[in-house]
Amino acid sequence: MSSVGVQLLSSAFLVSMAIISDLRIAASADQVNLKYARAGSDGSTSI
Repeated sequence: MSSVGVQLLSSAFLVSMAIISDLRIAASADQVNLKYARAGSDGSTSI
């Protein structure tokens, strides 16, 4: 395989990994927001 093809594959892999990690961070942030919303304004629950 040519070096250009390897560079394209590696860059596509890095982009997809970045998107997946961003989705995981967004999902965990949504879970934290849901916990705070369920807890109410007292903030007594811990994550």
